[in-house]
Amino acid sequence: MEKLKKSIDTIDHENIRILSHKMKGSSANLGAKEFSELCGKMEEKVKINELKIQLRQSFAKTMKEFKNYLTGLNRKINI
Repeated sequence: MEKLKKSIDTIDHENIRILSHKMKGSSANLGAKEFSELCGKMEEKVKINELKIQLRQSFAKTMKEFKNYLTGLNRKINI
């Protein structure tokens, strides 16, 4: 639990995902159903957040390339 807390405090998405996944499986094997479900929800929330971050980065790269394309097109038109 201490590793998970530290990962949350430092916003280490990958480690949070790994640890919550491990805890989900271990607790399910021990019969701690509610704890396992909460760990699963935490794992899913991290995956969704990672996806949002990746989409934002991808969109930013796409917009930059689009602007470069428009700049080049504008130069060709104005030649």
